[in-house]
Amino acid sequence: MAFSTLVFPFVFLPVSLILYFVLPKQLKNAALVVCSLVFFAWGTPEYLVLMVLDIAFHYFAGRELALQKARGRSGRFVLVSSVLVNLLLLGFFKYYGFLVDNLNALLGTALRARELPMPIGVSFFTFSLLSYLFDVYRDRAPAARNVLDFSLYVTFFPKLVSGPIVQYAEMEPQLRDHPVTREGFGSGARLFLIGLAKKVLLANTLGTTFYALSALPMTQLSTLSAWLGAVCYALMLYFDFSGYSDMAIGLASMFGFRFGKNFDYPYVSQSITEFWRRWHISLGAWFRDYVYIPCGGSRAGTVRTIANLLLVWLLTGIWHGANWTFLLWGVYYGILLLLEKFVLRRVLEHLPGLLRHVLTLLLVLIGWVFFFSSSPAAAFGWIGRMFGSGSALVDATAKYYLAGCWPLLLVGAIAFFGRIPEHAEEKAARSVDAGNPASSSEDGSADSPATCGDADNAASATDANETPQLASDADDPAPSPLRVLPWAALFVLALLSVAHILPYQAIVAVTIVVALAADRRALLHVDYALLLTFIAFFVFVGNVGRIEVVSAALAQFIDGHELAVSVIASQVLSNVPAAILLSGFTSNFAALIVGTNLGGLGTLIASMASLISYKQVALVLPREKGRYFMLFTVWNIAFLAVLAVLAAVLEVL
Repeated sequence: MAFSTLVFPFVFLPVSLILYFVLPKQLKNAALVVCSLVFFAWGTPEYLVLMVLDIAFHYFAGRELALQKARGRSGRFVLVSSVLVNLLLLGFFKYYGFLVDNLNALLGTALRARELPMPIGVSFFTFSLLSYLFDVYRDRAPAARNVLDFSLYVTFFPKLVSGPIVQYAEMEPQLRDHPVTREGFGSGARLFLIGLAKKVLLANTLGTTFYALSALPMTQLSTLSAWLGAVCYALMLYFDFSGYSDMAIGLASMFGFRFGKNFDYPYVSQSITEFWRRWHISLGAWFRDYVYIPCGGSRAGTVRTIANLLLVWLLTGIWHGANWTFLLWGVYYGILLLLEKFVLRRVLEHLPGLLRHVLTLLLVLIGWVFFFSSSPAAAFGWIGRMFGSGSALVDATAKYYLAGCWPLLLVGAIAFFGRIPEHAEEKAARSVDAGNPASSSEDGSADSPATCGDADNAASATDANETPQLASDADDPAPSPLRVLPWAALFVLALLSVAHILPYQAIVAVTIVVALAADRRALLHVDYALLLTFIAFFVFVGNVGRIEVVSAALAQFIDGHELAVSVIASQVLSNVPAAILLSGFTSNFAALIVGTNLGGLGTLIASMASLISYKQVALVLPREKGRYFMLFTVWNIAFLAVLAVLAAVLEVL
């Protein structure tokens, strides 16, 4: 069962939430275990018994491991044998067919691999079980006493399919007590919806373009098509995987669990090292804590560091899938990280940030080609096409798919070039994590397979005095349904007015009456200055359009220049009034829509939303409003210039 299927948000999740909140505290974990087993068995019910046996085996293995250590023994035999059981189980389901196919190719045999369905999340729950064994062996966490709590750690459905990989030492304290707060539930629901939007609206749509291009014969793949396919895949994978991670973290928060961030805007990176600090953070942490550091990390000399890092990346590639391309992908990144660490570090430090960013994106895109290709030959063939080997630069197919997906590519540029500022509460949480010893590695170092011993880049704790104070529950009590209902009804009526079903004059009168009756104090908090400014724009536009000289000039200027005129007009009139004004002088509405949407960038008054955001900043952070205005203007003009040039190029194409 995927989070994005209809049955999950409309059936499974509501039932799980009702059971969880209705049952007493003593039965909540049991309810979550039952729901998680149902979730696991939904796609592969034949493996339910296997999952139960696997949980029982590791539960008793952990108990035996703790008993051996309590008696003064190392417990290494129990650990090694349990790890082998995990690896054999994972190898059988994930690599059995791959091994048989390669044996046939190598020995000329005709062995047949039986087709077996893959248990959902086998890679992720196997790593969870290994984390449990290692943490108990290293005394990072006690062996589980309650079999239900341990079962919940293994099967908890938010993290079962695609992670994040939550280490046992991190989750063990939460298994005993994970109270649900209003803030936690609300932020979790919000994050789940964001992740769902990433997956359904962005990843799935971008995937349509990528799969169409990847299905073309290599001989029909132009240079532009190859680049477009690689970019679409990079964005699709990011929005898909980070979307699932967001949904998982959000769901966990709705049940009172706190999971760490799994993606941190990886496409803003200026090095491959930084990229892997930001991409699939939980997987990097797992290999760091359970493979890289136990093997010596970067503390045993250069040769040992190189060997440890290559080992980690070989295992990372193999873990991702049963294909030689995944192994090649792992070796590719292992070599790049070694080059950054030992050969090119000082050279890269002296390059401009923009150039480092572009170089990193180029290398990452090439890496994704290895990742999605069916064979090494196909990967090198695709890369060759990207760089003009034996193909046309541009063809009709590339133009067709580019015309269809360029708006999504613009949205995806947020992942490439933008970073959303953290909310105050997220900064506070990061500051707490920064001072939490549990968030560091066992030996307190910043050592990781990506950094190779580099200094930790984690953000420092934010000073409490610099963080805006958030209202508490006591200061901001939850409104009752009776108070919310009138405003919800007014919102529906306003939508009907926009659709011209109801007259707006009547809706305005009803709004005033309802506000006076339901909550007259709400009228005191309306930003009348901003409202009047907005009205003034429309009044001005309506009057200007009736002036003959202005009307004639607009008709002359806009003809054939709809895009440029609408962008310029938006900078002084705001984009919505500009769209209304110019719509009377052109029939090229496509260019007008694009121009006024782009025109929302630029000056502060180009969009009323920008004015609203500035007023909020001035209200909450008055000392920062000048800096905000400067940064806002610079970035908006820069993005406007880039997007306007792109729109002009697409018009020519």
